[in-house]
Amino acid sequence: MKLDDWDFEHIKYYLETDIKPSIQAEVGVAINGYTSHNSKGLRGCGFFSIPRLLFPEIDNLGSFITGTPNTTTLNIYNYLNLIMSQIDQNYSKFALFLILIFRNGLLHTHQSKHFIDNDGKWLAYEFHLGSLNLPVDILRREHLTIETIPTNNQKKIIIDFGVFYQDVISSIDIFTNDIEKKYIHTFNLAMKKQQTPLTKESIMKEYKSFDIDKELSFLDK
Repeated sequence: MKLDDWDFEHIKYYLETDIKPSIQAEVGVAINGYTSHNSKGLRGCGFFSIPRLLFPEIDNLGSFITGTPNTTTLNIYNYLNLIMSQIDQNYSKFALFLILIFRNGLLHTHQSKHFIDNDGKWLAYEFHLGSLNLPVDILRREHLTIETIPTNNQKKIIIDFGVFYQDVISSIDIFTNDIEKKYIHTFNLAMKKQQTPLTKESIMKEYKSFDIDKELSFLDK
C-alpha cells in the first residue's frame, strides 16, 4: 500500500477541520458535564476526563514532530516544550514532570502519581477548573504554579484544567505555522506509520508473547 506525502495545505486542513474540532467537541462535553454536575453540589462527572482526553491528542500532535508515533513520552515532551511553551513558558519548565507524575498517573493508575521532593516532603497537588467566564490570562495566574502551604511548609503545584484545554486548542494554530517551516517531513513520517494497516505478520513480530494464530483464529472462519 503506497501512502503519498501530504502537502502543507492538506496538513493545515487536517489540523484545523479534523483535529481541533474533534478536541473541542469531546473535551467540551466533559467540561459541560463537570460544570453541570458540580453546579448541583455533586462531585466528579468529567473532571479527570479533561486531561485523559487531552494527553493522547498531545501525544499524536507530538508524533508529527518526532516522526515516531510509538514514543509517547518523547512526543508529549516535545509538544509541550516546543509548541505549548510558546503560549506559556511553564509548559517547558514542567514538561517531563507533567508526563511522569500527571499524565502517567491519570491514564494508568486513575490518579496522579505521588512525588517526594529533595527535603523528603510530599508534593501536594491542586487541580481545578476556573470560571470559564474569566479571560484565560487571568486564570493562568493559578496554572502551572507552585505555592507553599503556610501550615506545614509543603509545596503545592496548581493546574487549571480549563486553561490547559484552551492552551491545547490555541497551540494547534501555532503548530500549523511551525509545521510549514520545520515539520512537514516528520509529519509525513508519523502519518505514514499511523496509516499503515496492521497485518498478522506485523502483529506476530511485535507481540511475540501471544499465540497470534489462536488470537486471530476468527479470521480463518
